[in-house]
Amino acid sequence: MASRTTAPSTTDARARAARRLLAGPVAAALALGLGACSVTNPISTAAEYDGSDGVRAAFDGLRATNLIVLTEAEGAPGTLIGALSNPGSEAHSVTVNVGGAAEESFDLAAGQTVLIGPNREDTLDVTQMPVAPGTNIEIRFTTGSAGSTTVLVPVLDGTFPEYTALVPDADVPEAETPGGEDADGGEDPEPAVGTPGDTDGDDRGVDVEDGDTPATDD
Repeated sequence: MASRTTAPSTTDARARAARRLLAGPVAAALALGLGACSVTNPISTAAEYDGSDGVRAAFDGLRATNLIVLTEAEGAPGTLIGALSNPGSEAHSVTVNVGGAAEESFDLAAGQTVLIGPNREDTLDVTQMPVAPGTNIEIRFTTGSAGSTTVLVPVLDGTFPEYTALVPDADVPEAETPGGEDADGGEDPEPAVGTPGDTDGDDRGVDVEDGDTPATDD
């Protein structure tokens, strides 16, 4: 028996055509919406950011990254932590000034990165910090061709465990012992007053002037 092929109905054909017409605008709307999201919310992997508590700066083709200053207190020693990078094809020299309290020059070869901080290849230490932890300090970068660039860098102490061993020790002067006090804070005992030879501690004695003989009982 021969099979018969049923031709698609007019209703089905119209439904498929309608779906095809709707698919184009919907896809365009989705693409537009996703594009708008990228504009209002930039993709995080495409943006530069500092992975630590530090800040960054760019000047004369050079980059400074993850910059922080560590100290125990205002007036105590401090140290700069960060990195200087030269991604270019020519060597550069840059001078770094920390709040007017310390300054150091660094030579960067083409493609070189210099790490600054305790236990690193270079250091920039401050004898006395002009500001306290929890504030910011101005760091100025100066190159021969581009002049100076200044950024505000956070000043931290050893509260965070990752910085505890890096904070310079404060030079604490030894406490002076006031006169008249012993090491444990008490006053020195006064010497006993008495007559030589008086073993019972009685302070009764005889004043004898030169040439006089003390009277004795018969």
